[in-house]
Amino acid sequence: MTKLIGLVLPAIIALLVAAAPAAASTLRVKAAHGDVTISTSQDPGVYRTTVLVPAAYWLHVHAHVAGSATVRVATASGPLTFDGWIRAADPLDYATDQCAWDESISHRAVWVLELRQSNGIASAEIPVFVDNGPNGTTALTWCASSEADMNVTAVSFTLDPVFEAPVRSGVYAWHALFDNGNTSEVTATVHQ
Repeated sequence: MTKLIGLVLPAIIALLVAAAPAAASTLRVKAAHGDVTISTSQDPGVYRTTVLVPAAYWLHVHAHVAGSATVRVATASGPLTFDGWIRAADPLDYATDQCAWDESISHRAVWVLELRQSNGIASAEIPVFVDNGPNGTTALTWCASSEADMNVTAVSFTLDPVFEAPVRSGVYAWHALFDNGNTSEVTATVHQ
């Protein structure tokens, strides 16, 4: 009997692990005609998301930021969608925010996603911190679930021209870091 349990138990555990739904984080980026759309999906347990824009994309820090945003939220009664726009905020108002890529620096910019529930009255504001990232990248960081006080599962926003496309044509790798106590990384490639 012990031998049978020793053979069957590992098989049952393997089946349970294979059947468990994997919460795979994703990153999609579309860059065309000066507009950039960044879309992420993640487990509601993700505390912080950081997208690293390749160094070849030049950031117009003082450009007027505008665009649209959509956030999806998981609730006990089903998913909710929030839609809205993007506005610039004063970086000094967020100098001590614990979400930022590097809390010890002043931000290059802060963009706020102003959101309203598409079929209800709830609203939320999610700041996106724009900082210098590693190796010349630009780090865009947000803590959607804690800022919105909801279980955010997807964030998508389109920025009107604030990034200038690379001078050279090629394939550029964008990276997203998802932090939920452990950090996972996902890459999306863009052909420019």
